[in-house]
Amino acid sequence: ASGGVARFSTVGLSGPVGSYTLTFGASGFASATQSVALTAGVATQLALTTSAAGAASGAAFTTQPVVAIRDGVGNTVTSDNSSIVTMTVSAGGTVVGTATSTASGGVARFSTVGIAGTAGTSYTLTFAKTGLIPATQSITPTFGTASQVFLTTNAAGAASGAAFTTQPGVAIRDGAGNTVTSDNSSIVTVTVSTGGSVVGTATATASGGVARFSTVGLSGPVGSYTLTFG
Repeated sequence: ASGGVARFSTVGLSGPVGSYTLTFGASGFASATQSVALTAGVATQLALTTSAAGAASGAAFTTQPVVAIRDGVGNTVTSDNSSIVTMTVSAGGTVVGTATSTASGGVARFSTVGIAGTAGTSYTLTFAKTGLIPATQSITPTFGTASQVFLTTNAAGAASGAAFTTQPGVAIRDGAGNTVTSDNSSIVTVTVSTGGSVVGTATATASGGVARFSTVGLSGPVGSYTLTFG
C-alpha cells in the first residue's frame, strides 16, 4: 500500500472463458471481492474439433475437418472472423477441392477438401495459419472412383489367327493410379487397328479390379498393330 492504497500493475487471469471471483486480502483485515468475466485471450494455436474422415483418393472427405482458433489455454477466440486456415498434405499426396477455410466465430469449417494419393498409405494433414501453432492428423485414403484402364500385362507372342501366348491383363484404376479392387463387373473390350481382326474372346470381366483375357489374339497380315483396351 502507498497512502493506504495498493495498486496492482501486472496482474491478470488465465483459464477457461467464464465468470470468476477475485478475492483481495491482507493479514488482519477483512477481504474484498469482485466478480470478473474472463474472455478469450490472444490466438496462439489451432485445434481440430472435427477430424477429417472418409478419405477416398481424389474425392472430398465424407466428414469435413473443422478447426478452432484458440488462445494459449484452449479457449476459442470467438471474435475471429477473418483468419484463413490452409490444409496441406504430406509428400506423395495432393490436396483436392478447396484447401482453405475462413474462420467464423473462431471456427474454420472446410466443405469440399480431400486428398489424392496411394490407397492404403497413411498421410499427414496439416492445418496452418501464419503465426499460430498448427494442428495435424493422420488419414489413410482408399481407392477412388474408377477413371482409367491400365495394362498390367502386355499381350505378347502374336501369331496370326492364334491366341497370344502371353494374354493381356488390364487394371481398372482411379485418377491416382490405385486399382479399384471392389470392381467385379466392368467389362473391358480389346480392339485392333485397321488391317487386323480380333480372334478369340475380345472381352474380359474385372475381378478384384483386374480384367484378365484368356483366349484373345489377332489375325492379319504380318506387321505392327495397335491394341486398344476400353
